[in-house]
Amino acid sequence: MHHAGMAGDVVSARSPTAVRALIFDFDGVILDTETPLFESWAEIYRQYGCQPLTVEDWARELGGKDRGSAPLAILAENVGIEIDRQKVLRARRAYGQQLLAREAIRPGLVEWLTEARRRRLPVGIASSSSLLYVVRHLRRIGIYEYFDAVLCCAPGIEPKPAPDLYRLACEALGVKPDGALAVEDSPNGIAAARAAGLRCLAVPNRITENLDLSQANVLVDSLSGITLEAVIALVS
Repeated sequence: MHHAGMAGDVVSARSPTAVRALIFDFDGVILDTETPLFESWAEIYRQYGCQPLTVEDWARELGGKDRGSAPLAILAENVGIEIDRQKVLRARRAYGQQLLAREAIRPGLVEWLTEARRRRLPVGIASSSSLLYVVRHLRRIGIYEYFDAVLCCAPGIEPKPAPDLYRLACEALGVKPDGALAVEDSPNGIAAARAAGLRCLAVPNRITENLDLSQANVLVDSLSGITLEAVIALVS
């Protein structure tokens, strides 16, 4: 795995390894939805007199699909009294939405999207979240029109780490997987991209920076610290 900053040769567009499309994960890559989720659960835990999970425990325990249900189960176990689960979930959601509304698009992303458009690279999203949720947020932060395809979980489509979403995104963009670059923030996402045959750039956030992202081809601290052109050179 390269860490950003290593020299790479720019490969001509005729090369079979040239990057012909970009596919982004949504949660944690485009918008930091992970921190509001973590912080809103921490607040609920405090309200019920429980010690919140640390960022490290949260990332390790809930790096997969269980983020929706596991925190509630852990809370119910630790409180020792019967809790109104629906009330807890409503409060968590309301608080989480307040926090999420304050989140800006992640640094460097607009520059990357602008550069992709200038290079005429098709751009997609592959997300284990719901289509309604992803599109709503893309519209809210004003970048929906940059994306040529948005692939999300639906009946018959396995969530990450299964490769389904990335394979479908490549089909929708009209590229072979070996011609696409995935941008991910978690081990599950990287595994999905690699299993589908894509090269992968990892750009962790506060929640995922403690996880093992070594299966990515390139790891960067932030998209704002490196250009799309430089990353294409590295992975080519």
